[in-house]
Amino acid sequence: MDVRGQVQERFQCCGFQSRDFKPNTTSDHPSCVLADQLCCNSLTIRDDCQCQPCMEKLKETIDYAFKLCGGIGLFFSFTELFAVWLARRYRNQPDPNYKEPHAVFPRKNYLY
Repeated sequence: MDVRGQVQERFQCCGFQSRDFKPNTTSDHPSCVLADQLCCNSLTIRDDCQCQPCMEKLKETIDYAFKLCGGIGLFFSFTELFAVWLARRYRNQPDPNYKEPHAVFPRKNYLY
């Protein structure tokens, strides 16, 4: 089963924007028979019971995925900004065991 058929079966929908398929197109769209059976909860297909197009159901799922990815991206962005702030804050702290250069080589009154 191809991806289109799996989407129709999982989301219980048929077609993308509409159920009407143009006969002149070369796209191999799966049949709506299985999707209509799942939507109507019966083995017989009636004209009054048909699945809706998939666009609205997919739009909700895609919106959720984008919001989730955006939230994860914002989390790591703020974590990185916090790490930059920490590195800048604690970068120039003096080492208590470090001898100052002027203690070894004095600047004034130094005789060779």
